[in-house]
Amino acid sequence: MTAREGPASTLTQYELINPSDKIVFDAPSHEVAALAALIVGLGKYGAVTYNDQRTSVIGLALFGGDGGYRDNYGRDFADGLNALGPEAVAACHSFRLANGHRSSLNDICGYAHQFKLRVPTP
Repeated sequence: MTAREGPASTLTQYELINPSDKIVFDAPSHEVAALAALIVGLGKYGAVTYNDQRTSVIGLALFGGDGGYRDNYGRDFADGLNALGPEAVAACHSFRLANGHRSSLNDICGYAHQFKLRVPTP
């Protein structure tokens, strides 16, 4: 049985590390949270668990890049996205402002909500 065929996993809340507003989102695993941060931030945002431990799931890469994705998850970004794309897109769709209002012109949540999974056609 694959992870997708198994019972629904519980979601963990994460915080997107970015220079704008405080943003939180939900994901079923650290790897999915890392993918969501990489998709939205193009490698310039990080993510940590949104709890007392604040465990880093992906680091900041000042000039883009994968922020250590391969080192942490044992595969490159493209392979991770191929394996966990639907979950990563769902995590992007859960992005929301932690305080309920935007204080920046940078609409990260609006940007995150636009992502859709493209399925290649044969």
